[in-house]
Amino acid sequence: MNQDSVYTALEYINYASLRKSLMKQLLDKMRDALSDNSKKLKSFKRLINVLYQDDTNGFYVHAPPRDMKASGKDHVVKYMIRYAGKPAMAQSRIISYNKNCKTIRYFYQDHKTEERIEVEESIFNFIWKLLRHIPPPQFKMVRYYGIYATCDHKLKKAVKLRLLKQNSYKPDLNRPKHYRLPLIDTFGVDPLLCTCGHYMVFVDSYVLPRFRAGGEPP
Repeated sequence: MNQDSVYTALEYINYASLRKSLMKQLLDKMRDALSDNSKKLKSFKRLINVLYQDDTNGFYVHAPPRDMKASGKDHVVKYMIRYAGKPAMAQSRIISYNKNCKTIRYFYQDHKTEERIEVEESIFNFIWKLLRHIPPPQFKMVRYYGIYATCDHKLKKAVKLRLLKQNSYKPDLNRPKHYRLPLIDTFGVDPLLCTCGHYMVFVDSYVLPRFRAGGEPP
């Protein structure tokens, strides 16, 4: 199958239907997950009825007008990388920090109204909101694939040669296929070279021992 056939350009999407469809699909999945617990299921069904009464337009979906210049598979990949490779919140959104009161002030943009909203709250509440975005242990958010994969396969040399055909520098394909070398060969950038001119060296790592939720760390 042609990879381009996966992406279909749509000039119009009925967002009213999309909001209601999202609401139904999400609530149905949550209801099915509680099928083994009759007590919670009964309570959740009452909540579903309240949500359908209050949110007659469905759940909110952030769907701004599509920019025709920024569309297609490249735009989709960039959008996914943005959320997979960046933290939950940029440091630039933090306005101030009160050490004495242990509060922090930050802002965010409301997608519905496009207004800037400032929030001041306890640093403990703020940290708790960020901790929810930390994936569980061994959860793979981004994996190396293709020419950057650590495993060897028969197509790797052919793929690298095609990508580097217009590059005057010919890499030594017999070198170990560590992720650092393909980055140097392809982009001329050494990920271990610091802007100060020195090479970064792995010294040590420390993993905190596990402790029960709600308890004190050791």
